[in-house]
Amino acid sequence: MSEFDIFIFGLNHKVAPVELREKVAFNESEIPDILIQLVTKLEFSEACILSTCNRSEIYVAAPSTEDVPFRLKSLLIGLRDGISDADFEHFYFLRGEDAVQHLFAVTSGLNSMILGEPQITGQVKDAFRIASETGTISTQLQRFFDSALQTAKRVRTETEIASGAVSVAYAAVELSQKIFRDLGKQQVLLIGSGETGQLAARHLKKKGVGKIFIANRTFEKAHNLAKELDGQAFPFPLMKELLPQIDLVIGATYAPE
Repeated sequence: MSEFDIFIFGLNHKVAPVELREKVAFNESEIPDILIQLVTKLEFSEACILSTCNRSEIYVAAPSTEDVPFRLKSLLIGLRDGISDADFEHFYFLRGEDAVQHLFAVTSGLNSMILGEPQITGQVKDAFRIASETGTISTQLQRFFDSALQTAKRVRTETEIASGAVSVAYAAVELSQKIFRDLGKQQVLLIGSGETGQLAARHLKKKGVGKIFIANRTFEKAHNLAKELDGQAFPFPLMKELLPQIDLVIGATYAPE
């Protein structure tokens, strides 16, 4: 075994309820600072964070010592108010070969809510990019993530896993079309303009939906997406006033309320 080992600490849709996943989820804007904490204050050699709607995972490379789980737990306790010992029962801690197999499965879409969904590979690439730009990726995690992405490419080209795969956003729009049949007559309120919200909005646009209203905690993001798709941005606090004229609501946000 090499001097350094790979560790993963996190949770996903299989082991944790949505409320806990929302509590733990990392915003992209805060990830660089957390990565720097991991390699400076907590003295891990390398670090990367993958955070999506369905999972939040911290990847680190470090000398194999017994205190790694404790150090990662202490980080989360400092970052997230109200997290308890009971919450940590929903987390998994993986190391070595188990960690490698896990990331390979995640990157290939084998660990997704919808088997084979293609979004996750791009999300893993984004996580790797952010860590690289922050300077917290070196030899160990570079090799780890490169191998995972190469494996994901082979899985998609050499198997049929992606033949029936769809994103959660696409599945939501397809279900909506089955219910309403003609989306061209429907007015839709989309709550959230992150990655999943953007995908849902674009799928709705392709289906010829009548009107898209977009509400987001940051109004500017809602406005930008609405402008792109010929929709209308709406302030978060005024959503209730809009509801009487809405036929369909799609929620795509971390916000628990």
